[in-house]
Amino acid sequence: MNSELLELLSAEHPLFQLHAGAKGLRSSEKLFVEQGGSDTSRFARASAALPLDSLQALLELLRPEQTTLEIGGGHSTVVFAASVARHYCVNPDRTANDLIRRFLSEHQLSDKGLVFVAESSDRALPGLEIEGGVDVALMDGNHSFPFPMLDWHYVDRHLRAGSLLLIDNVEINAVRMLTEYLRGEPAYRLVRRVRGGHRYDCHVYEKVCDQVVAGWSGQAINNSSLGRLFLDASMTRLWQPLLRTKRRLLGGGERRVDSTTR
Repeated sequence: MNSELLELLSAEHPLFQLHAGAKGLRSSEKLFVEQGGSDTSRFARASAALPLDSLQALLELLRPEQTTLEIGGGHSTVVFAASVARHYCVNPDRTANDLIRRFLSEHQLSDKGLVFVAESSDRALPGLEIEGGVDVALMDGNHSFPFPMLDWHYVDRHLRAGSLLLIDNVEINAVRMLTEYLRGEPAYRLVRRVRGGHRYDCHVYEKVCDQVVAGWSGQAINNSSLGRLFLDASMTRLWQPLLRTKRRLLGGGERRVDSTTR
């Protein structure tokens, strides 16, 4: 089934997503942030699908009994829906969602457990309830700052020890910032890097404990900030006596000039 599903997607190459730079559409991300869930049937379609290597890596992680979550939508949604018991897809492109469901139906692939949340992730995720948590999550939605950080914050609430998190498009700086944070976060362990050509880079993480580190001073990403604070404090203690001496000398010089003038 796994190989057949990938072969089907490769052969059909369905066009679910919006065509970047299509006439009348400067930025799909801007459109969905401003309008939320939208009908986009007036725009040309494209396929900004996960590379085959990433889809294969995703398939290897999925089990029939799992509950999964995805930010974004495309070929990966077909893989999720056909492979697991329950899949939540947060994707504001209502037209893409309809096309995905139609593709599943036309190819006799199950969409019974597929739940679309047709809203921008910043609006959908804070109130999203998933009973029992999530086994595998994929973040491949809005890649503009601060969405990767924001999406992870809310996705993390549904993950537990043993859950897996895939983050796509690590080559984009706004996404890489998140991976730099996770590098020092003890609740997450990088288990795989999947490179799909010169553009795409997908990281797979395992959540190894339920709670992430809270408090900025305890987070590894802030170690350099602590170092700067320590250095600033040390330099302040060193320079304060010199600054006081300088002020006294300057003050005395000013008084001598005033007395001479009189």
